[in-house]
Amino acid sequence: MTKTVTNIDCPKEWEGEDDYSSHRPMLWLAINNVKDGAVVEFGCGEGSTELLSLTGERFISFETNEKWAENYPKTKLTIDYSKVKVSPLGVLFIDSAPGEQRKDLVELHKDNADVIIIHDTEEGAQEIYGIRDVLNSFKYRLNYYPKGNPGTTALSNKINVCEWV
Repeated sequence: MTKTVTNIDCPKEWEGEDDYSSHRPMLWLAINNVKDGAVVEFGCGEGSTELLSLTGERFISFETNEKWAENYPKTKLTIDYSKVKVSPLGVLFIDSAPGEQRKDLVELHKDNADVIIIHDTEEGAQEIYGIRDVLNSFKYRLNYYPKGNPGTTALSNKINVCEWV
């Protein structure tokens, strides 16, 4: 089941402001609908890490770039996202570089995470990152395509994310 929306009502601080924060409304939906398991981020940044850290002890961030990792206390430096193991995994947010690796990370965690949120899923990015097939492989898919900004998709084989909006 796939559903596409262009607007998600959320608190002001979770609204997307630009290309680098357009995923915030979807993240807000996910952390408010998935109450169990860790909230994990692959690829920290100004658009997500501080807000996700408000989820408290459930949240942990991983980053391969040392300079970015140093900016956020809850971010751990890793050499390889594919080696990171967290259980139980409630929400996995993937906004890592290189973008072409995202499809492999989604595939690796599709049976571990309750919900996977992936940034930059608009039509053009699906081709660039080669993620179309992996996006289509999930039972439930909620696309958030805000006008003029990059898209974000929630994926799950366990939870009907389409019911969130």
